Amino acid sequence: MTEIPIQTTRNISLGYTYCADAELLRGHLLRPVELTIESQARVSLSDERGGHLVRRMEQYSADGLISFQSGYTSVSGSYSEQHAWVTLSTSVLEDLNIFDVITAERVVAQMFTEHQHKGWVPKMTFLGTRFENLRVGGYAVQIELDLGICGDKPEGDRSYLEDHSFLDRVRHQIMTIAKDRDLPRDVREMYDSKIKDIDDLRKRVIEHDEGDVHEPLECSLIKSIGPIPIPGVRTIGNLIIIPDFGFVSLADVEVGLKIREHGRRPKLQFILKMLKITMGSIGHGGITAAGVCLSSEKTLGPARGTAELAPQSPLVQYDSTEYTSATPLEPAPAEKPNKQPSGGTTKEVSSIVYPNITVSSEHPVQNTPIDVTVSLDFEKRGPTVGSAQLPEDEEEHVIEVHLLFGTDPQWGSLTFQRPRGTTKAAKFEKILVPVIGRDERNEVPESVLSDITVNFYLNNRWCGEALLTIEILARKNSQPLAAIAQREVMPWRKYLCVSTDAAPPDLLVRIQLSGGQFKWSILSPHMSFSDLPAADVESPVADLPFRFVKTNFEVFTGEPLTDEQLEDLDSKCDRIYDASATAFKKAYWRLFRASRVPGSKVKLESIQFVSDEPYIPWELMRVWDQDSPEPPEILGVRHAVGRWMASESCELRQELQIKKIAVCATSYKDIPDIQPLPWAEEERKYLQDHFSAFNVKMLRAEVKAFLETGIAEVLHFSCHGDMSAQQPEDSSLELEDKKIKPGLVGRPETRLGIGKSKPLVFLNACQVGGAGKVLGLVFGWPQAFLNIGSTACIAPLWSVIDENARNIAEDFYQMTLIDSPPKSLGQALQSIRQQWRAKRSLTYLGYVLYGDPTARITR
Repeated sequence: MTEIPIQTTRNISLGYTYCADAELLRGHLLRPVELTIESQARVSLSDERGGHLVRRMEQYSADGLISFQSGYTSVSGSYSEQHAWVTLSTSVLEDLNIFDVITAERVVAQMFTEHQHKGWVPKMTFLGTRFENLRVGGYAVQIELDLGICGDKPEGDRSYLEDHSFLDRVRHQIMTIAKDRDLPRDVREMYDSKIKDIDDLRKRVIEHDEGDVHEPLECSLIKSIGPIPIPGVRTIGNLIIIPDFGFVSLADVEVGLKIREHGRRPKLQFILKMLKITMGSIGHGGITAAGVCLSSEKTLGPARGTAELAPQSPLVQYDSTEYTSATPLEPAPAEKPNKQPSGGTTKEVSSIVYPNITVSSEHPVQNTPIDVTVSLDFEKRGPTVGSAQLPEDEEEHVIEVHLLFGTDPQWGSLTFQRPRGTTKAAKFEKILVPVIGRDERNEVPESVLSDITVNFYLNNRWCGEALLTIEILARKNSQPLAAIAQREVMPWRKYLCVSTDAAPPDLLVRIQLSGGQFKWSILSPHMSFSDLPAADVESPVADLPFRFVKTNFEVFTGEPLTDEQLEDLDSKCDRIYDASATAFKKAYWRLFRASRVPGSKVKLESIQFVSDEPYIPWELMRVWDQDSPEPPEILGVRHAVGRWMASESCELRQELQIKKIAVCATSYKDIPDIQPLPWAEEERKYLQDHFSAFNVKMLRAEVKAFLETGIAEVLHFSCHGDMSAQQPEDSSLELEDKKIKPGLVGRPETRLGIGKSKPLVFLNACQVGGAGKVLGLVFGWPQAFLNIGSTACIAPLWSVIDENARNIAEDFYQMTLIDSPPKSLGQALQSIRQQWRAKRSLTYLGYVLYGDPTARITR
């Protein structure tokens, strides 16, 4: 870590973390073809040492609709005595063409921050950002930029979000757009909402309110856009409104707070997107071109012999000459017990370790063998990204290692023991390097980047992953790239709980996103590694994942279902099974047949999906096999199934101790403009009468206060909701006075409050639509609660009937808390799904479990 020996009154040293991202293009189209444009040429820097990464691309085309001739992205971090810490992020596109409507010879997005020794807020600069020969319909667009929209570094080391001058400039800019009479109504309402957010922020700054700031502050580097001589085309602020095409937003800047793990204070984040296009006629979809992001920060590090102090609230001013600690955002180490009693068993506290993947050749040639070695360490070393979670004991643990590279996945093992670290590394010899495919010009490129992916398993339970990007050369004399950009892996691992005495599921399915494809790998305690099917690379479904549930299942919300609808539903579930990987099908039927042999010790009762893909309901695949006498059946009806989000997970536990239940429910009686919800009131009464549940009033201030200070091991919501599959962070729950979004859950204060209880969360979020009161698609909320430490979450995947939803909630608590013996969480959901055919209701099929299907509740 770069450290500057500044003496403070508390003898604390200062360090710095360089954080920068850049990409060329991303988006998705629904018309004229369904097409997902993955992030192109993304580079990411998140390191204390700095460095320089660059990635280049040539001649990209998305079905001839969107293309560019070339482009590159770069990120860098460096230190000098004169300028201190400097972080730079750049994205450059050459000869961009979007539907032959928007063209540009060159688009440059560039930001850099300069972080001086004194103070906590950096100076932000957009120097170099520009459009060159931007055209609409062939007509040149005259643009005047305001690269100084953020202004000078705020006085008094105030955050940009606390600076009145910056806030006033942004408000004036947005007002100019909002008051335009030609602005469409829905767009005007959006800008009116932005003005209100700014006014609220300005008021809080004046009142020294240190509350949360969730929504980023949005502005633009555009000062003016000249008229475009095309009938109907209008320019308003930084917007170009093109009839029969859509909206084009230029040089958007977002200034916000990025919430991190471990309860540390949020850090300031700047995002610049040079082109944001929303189409709705000749094409339909959204595109972002030339995007960069910076969120670098100065940090406090412990000087020798001193304990690390927790940072203060984000709206408090800082001075490098004096630092007074606020309330710690994490309990002191002495408050963390080494053992946690749970249901009569012992659970070890787990902590993070870092993987290191090394290869025998830095630039291997295609179709030649290389050796790969995998180890674990207490510190991050080398270019490998990812991590694993292991128990904090001094036992020697055998970690199974699954290597996914090329067409020949292999299993190995390593041993790890504290405090020694890896005592035996996993070695994979003579792994064949994959052959480079031909590009769009039917030529073999000089080199390609490829990922070596590793999954770690402890006692047949997934406990982490690692990734190393290497460059494969077409031939020995091929010219390698100057640098390889390592992509970041989502930071789920810092909160994953691993228990050595937890029983594994009968079948564990890992669905991993790598290189734009989904890799499926299978593990079972009932199968030896030699019997396990090799990992598969499959596409999930033909549709875009976020549309799959909505387009295929919401049509069944009318109840009861007819025979024709039930047959149609079966065909939808068949599609999911058809899209599953061949490796899964082989493993499932091998285990299924072995479990049906009389006297067999093989079981197939519980199945755990650990996935990077949040949308597809694999629980609902209808499994069948032509060689099996068993009739086709939905997987979640035949077995106890749980899913777990690899990118959001925190506390995957097998035993849940329940002391207190909190219920947030309302009937909306006498609330204007909100349709009453009487069955929600019945849910609240049931939980209070049977379990003495604590009632939380459905007011934003009350819910927020409870999330920050309340203690409950079960948190139950029953209310209206407005869910967004495309933008999960925009999903909302309707309270009696206001709506709340998932960002409210992600705050450090919430992690310190309800997050400490690691609760089971039951989301019965009702949405008015269709023929009556229904429950809405739940996206964003389960991920938000899992991220702060929830052990499990129950939520519906689609719209379901209100009264049935109340019955399902009561059945769930009856089976898991009252029945003897109680059912596991997965068994309870399995029983609920089994009711759906008898009741001819899709409601009963819609609830899924985010958690361990074998987990049980103890009171």
